[in-house]
Amino acid sequence: MKKFKVFLLMLVLMVFSLSYESCKKKPSCEEDNTGTVTITNGWSESIWVDVTYADSDVNEEVKLGVGKSHTYTMKVGEVHVWFTDQSGYNSNSWWDDWVTVTQCNDGAYTVSKKKSTAEGIAKHK
Repeated sequence: MKKFKVFLLMLVLMVFSLSYESCKKKPSCEEDNTGTVTITNGWSESIWVDVTYADSDVNEEVKLGVGKSHTYTMKVGEVHVWFTDQSGYNSNSWWDDWVTVTQCNDGAYTVSKKKSTAEGIAKHK
């Protein structure tokens, strides 16, 4: 009888543990189908950056000091990375690039006057 009680207790604990695991909340990036793009300023001066969706011109323009970064949380898919220096900002003249955001992935994009680089995200031409 004692073995049966131990077995029953273990069975109850196992069922409880499995039901607890199934109730755990998914990370928000899984629920929202999002990933991040962190833009880093690799220029020798402050720059303006933005990341938008293909069907939108508006997101969040941010001025970054030298070596500074800003992270955008974006829906999965292709996004448009925009960047410019102060004179380009004043004249609305931006450089741009396309990258692909994947679910729950933290992508890095470094802006440089010589060459912009992407890590953890696919870069398109």
